[in-house]
Amino acid sequence: MNKKYAIKKLSFIISCFLVFLCTKSHAQAQWKFHLAFEDATGAKDTIWLIWDTSAVLWDYDPLLGEGHVDIDLDNFSTWVINYNNDTTKTTAEPFISSALGNYIYGTENFQSPLTLSWDSSLFHAPNLPQPVNLAYMDNGYFFGNNNCPFCHHFDMLIDNHVTIDLNVFPYDFFPVFINIERGAVLNINENISISKKKPLISPNPASYLISIKSDKNIKECSLIDNTGIVVLYQSVRDMTNNVLSVQDISSGVYVLKIINQNNEVYYEKIIITH
Repeated sequence: MNKKYAIKKLSFIISCFLVFLCTKSHAQAQWKFHLAFEDATGAKDTIWLIWDTSAVLWDYDPLLGEGHVDIDLDNFSTWVINYNNDTTKTTAEPFISSALGNYIYGTENFQSPLTLSWDSSLFHAPNLPQPVNLAYMDNGYFFGNNNCPFCHHFDMLIDNHVTIDLNVFPYDFFPVFINIERGAVLNINENISISKKKPLISPNPASYLISIKSDKNIKECSLIDNTGIVVLYQSVRDMTNNVLSVQDISSGVYVLKIINQNNEVYYEKIIITH
């Protein structure tokens, strides 16, 4: 190997190494959040929610733990459904998605009371582009048993745990919907205006049509039932004046997932009656 070639090769290797270091230093650190379950007998299980740069929007990534997980239905177990309609224990989204959530399912053969706990300090972790400004759990149990009577769900920003006592309020606790959203933080020295208003949904309950008013163009909408199945999907091409037709959807409680032009994601509980 001649000297000139060796120098060029060494320079190329050094350049690649520097590019690697720069890429690593500028990559957004992963945000990993756990929701821990423990019943009266000490049986435990955990669900993970992750924001990660490498996560794929509207898809699942086995490298981040979203692959198939076998569920032990004979003992207390919890799980979520991934985009492949498979059981797993992790939901991951890229940082471009401002919302992170899923339906959590579980076996009902646990000994009440059931305690759910989480690390609320993570909502203001330095590796988040913006701090979490909305985090809640929602289902039939929390409609009447919550720390937020006006919103009828459990606000995870207020407390770092909740005790579910089905002996006091008998109810099939699962599934429970969890939703975490980040909010924009403005620099007071910047002469800019950023709107973070949630879309306005009306009417709710609805029987035939749902109108969505948003200050940003809507990209797509999905109506999800309580088993995690998308029963209605419409892109911007399918909607007229941001109106969804739900007259063919069975009566029940659903979650409306809205994604706008900036890939911001919003969830809203919708009741359909006929």
